[in-house]
Amino acid sequence: MVVYVGSDSSRNDPMVNRLKFLNSFRLLALLSTIIFTCFLGAFAPLMAQLYESNLKLGALNSPIIEIRAHLNSSLVDGQVGDYVLSHAQDMKVFYRERDNRFYWNENKYGLNRPEVFLSLLEKSWTHGLNPENYSVSKIRGLISCSDFLKRIELELLLTEAFIDYVRDISGMRVDATGLRTEEKSWRQKMPVSDVLSLLDRQESVEYLVAGILPQGKTYKALQKELVRLSFLSEEKNYASVLPIKLNGFLRPAERHERISDIRMRLGVEPQYRDLFLYDDRLVAAVMKFQRENGLTPDGIIGSNTLYLMNRTNEDKMHQIIVNMERLRWVDGQRPDKFIIVNIPSATLWAIDNGKVDFEMDVIVGSAFRPTESFVASVDGVRFNPDWTIPTTVKLYDMVPKLKADPAYFVNKGIEVFDGYGNNAQTIDPLFVDWDNITRAELSHIRMVQIPGDHNALGRIRVLMQNKFNIYLHDTNHKELFEETHSRYLSSGCVRLKEPRKVAEFIMRDNESWSEDSMDNILETLEKTDVPLDDSIPVYVLYYTVWIDDSGKVIYGFDVYRQDKKLIDKLANIDGFHIPGHNERVVVKSDQFMYTSVQ
Repeated sequence: MVVYVGSDSSRNDPMVNRLKFLNSFRLLALLSTIIFTCFLGAFAPLMAQLYESNLKLGALNSPIIEIRAHLNSSLVDGQVGDYVLSHAQDMKVFYRERDNRFYWNENKYGLNRPEVFLSLLEKSWTHGLNPENYSVSKIRGLISCSDFLKRIELELLLTEAFIDYVRDISGMRVDATGLRTEEKSWRQKMPVSDVLSLLDRQESVEYLVAGILPQGKTYKALQKELVRLSFLSEEKNYASVLPIKLNGFLRPAERHERISDIRMRLGVEPQYRDLFLYDDRLVAAVMKFQRENGLTPDGIIGSNTLYLMNRTNEDKMHQIIVNMERLRWVDGQRPDKFIIVNIPSATLWAIDNGKVDFEMDVIVGSAFRPTESFVASVDGVRFNPDWTIPTTVKLYDMVPKLKADPAYFVNKGIEVFDGYGNNAQTIDPLFVDWDNITRAELSHIRMVQIPGDHNALGRIRVLMQNKFNIYLHDTNHKELFEETHSRYLSSGCVRLKEPRKVAEFIMRDNESWSEDSMDNILETLEKTDVPLDDSIPVYVLYYTVWIDDSGKVIYGFDVYRQDKKLIDKLANIDGFHIPGHNERVVVKSDQFMYTSVQ
């Protein structure tokens, strides 16, 4: 039988059907090979990147159970690698609640958490901290490792560093002993558990840290100034002539052998051939220097001007560091209305609704009887106060004057009592043997000055309870405000130049209060306490650096020599770092950007 190809009869022929199947299979295999080759060519770079990423995140390629077991084992041992963990117990709780999942390898917001946080740690010196206290070098060495054990070490070191860094910026790092301040008035380090709870928030590390640091203009200005000073070269031109010392004051047109050194310090050429003459050109430079440093620009070179001239850049950086430290102690959550007194600048600011209501000169304690630094609540105002003379004033002021003149209290309105309370008896100071009185006997004698214009507290006293018995008050010696050098001479309390203004600021939110109320009470000459409806805080601070109205950094006086004590305490804990001239420093922020090899 003849078979015609293409006829219907071929459809039922097994041989023909098998040939068709084989031809179709070969064609399909060829097309598959071509498509697979094209796929590999197009996606080979992506596959390579994915493979490389998995190598870098070696922990992801390791069994999850094994990784978590190793992490937990390190926390139980309290050690990872050769590093002993200081907060292992709290970290163990933190990771247990996370099922021992890594925090720092999670890539949130498109950011590399380890790199971002390491950058913050490396710049911690700009806050007056020491980056090496946070294992920066060790972290930098681990950050690119792919071995999963190294990744565990990196994870725990970053968490430990976060705890230490946040605690350092959240409160006092040092013991307050010897710093003439009340420790409980200031922020203390955050508890470790509270620090770790921050990591549970759905926020970037930068945002978490920024929420703890001070946000005021002063802190940011000091941070910028610290960076600026660190990039300045040493004072090669004048360092060799420091310190400059004079006996007494140097006035314009006078001559002195240290004039050439003062010229070198200020970078001024002599105006005449007489190298020892304090000429007009140098006077102008001194006045400019005084003006820039918050001094009265009178051209007279005294101890205050010399103190500022003799400081090096390193001295200034130390001064910046201790004041940034103090700024971090103050609770950033303050009410709308409060009062600030800064001891070194002898200045008071009344703040209401975030704005300065007024600024005022004050007189603070002398170096012998310093004003302590603390926070208290103002509960009211006492008008026409009496004054119970403190023990130190009795011993060092009153007794010597009574020895010289037993009638010293006459016409001063001071009454003397033997004992306290209702059983106290009035005694005549003329019949007391002041020459031979003992301290024990003096402790039983109470001296009280009655209200009036002669009273040392004046006519107004601010009521603010504190363990130092320090308060704001009027004075009967207002002439002392006219002399700048006399602003550090009280026995510890703060004397107000304009006490009525302060009293009005404090009382004006009281219901039914008016300025007429104050006048009516003062006219009675009777001691009268007017309580506040709502108390307001007063912050008595010790800042030796501040900014003026234009934002310029002003270096003040360390009147009680507290800066040196604080910088020594920080040095003892290796608590700050100033980049050396052989270090590469990269600083970048919204305020400044420096990149330099020093």
